[in-house]
Amino acid sequence: MGRWLSRLVSVCALCAALACNGSGGSGGGPNAQLNVDLVEAFAGLVFDRPVKLVQHPDDPDRWYVVEQGGAVLTFLASDPLNTVTTAVDLSGSIDLGATTGQGEQGLLGLAFDPDFDAMTGGELYLSYTDDDAGESVLARYGSNDGGLTFTPMTVPLLAIDHPRDNHNAGDLEFDANGDFLFWSMGDGGGVGDPDENGQNPRNLLGTIMRLDVRNAPPPMVPYGIPPGNPFVGNPSCATG
Repeated sequence: MGRWLSRLVSVCALCAALACNGSGGSGGGPNAQLNVDLVEAFAGLVFDRPVKLVQHPDDPDRWYVVEQGGAVLTFLASDPLNTVTTAVDLSGSIDLGATTGQGEQGLLGLAFDPDFDAMTGGELYLSYTDDDAGESVLARYGSNDGGLTFTPMTVPLLAIDHPRDNHNAGDLEFDANGDFLFWSMGDGGGVGDPDENGQNPRNLLGTIMRLDVRNAPPPMVPYGIPPGNPFVGNPSCATG
């Protein structure tokens, strides 16, 4: 994963340009000259094992970097070198597991609630591994300062038993309408999915979950199962 994030936008631009200039494209065929200038998106910034780059949902100047080791860093694109601060850091309170070398554990996903506001703040969701418990965890965090800092709001919404320390997945995204949260979950680890979790519809490993975290049914149920889900008749899971 390394220290590549400041060059991410430049590489994406280059890939798009190459695609447009391929055989049969609008650039004149495979022998066409390609004139591209590469510019670092956030020149001078360095991050440790970044896994995701997210723009503030209500402030286009503010960005967030998710580091696998547990920190979410934030900065302003208009002045990146002088504005980097830590929005939240899980490493001091949670044993995230193997987050260096070839490790696949750690803080792995972030998604803002669609109603997050630059003035009043709101909620975001984090996905991480808890090595002590052997679980992959979905948790809700809140901010009352517009997104400068975040603190945990409740106990985790969902914790899934994860038998090995690899194949964690963990990305988070809301759908285009902002109704449901999607959470990707790895197969539980091991080469070739030895437990066949990816083929087993009776556990949550090896799945992409669609959760209604904004309109959870009472009482004390952390999420709802959206209508139309083929497993809508099943009870909500406290754990996997």
